[in-house]
Amino acid sequence: MSVEEDKAARALAACRAAEEKIGKVHELLQQPGAESLDHALAELTEVATVLTSLVNSGVQKGSPAARESLEEIRRTARRLRPQIEHASRFFLGWIQARLGTGYTWQGSPVFVESEARSSFEG
Repeated sequence: MSVEEDKAARALAACRAAEEKIGKVHELLQQPGAESLDHALAELTEVATVLTSLVNSGVQKGSPAARESLEEIRRTARRLRPQIEHASRFFLGWIQARLGTGYTWQGSPVFVESEARSSFEG
């Protein structure tokens, strides 16, 4: 196996691993909760790191299989957008329920400002 073939094989394996991770995120976001959202964030961070490395290496230009895998990742990521927005609204609603006092006329939440409960002064 040549160096280029080895590089392409490793890139394809990384693409497939990123595909698997983003699929896992899709499943995690089906049931939003603190633990699943934290896990999804960790998985997405890993996917972003892998994708940045792959794109910077230019692998998508030389490997049709890697290019197709990257396109599948893009399609899955587009499907994740509504789920991520839902998760964001879930947390905003939770914060509003715990710390809110109501809404402004424009519909934005109003939060209670609390004073510090401890002092760092001597």
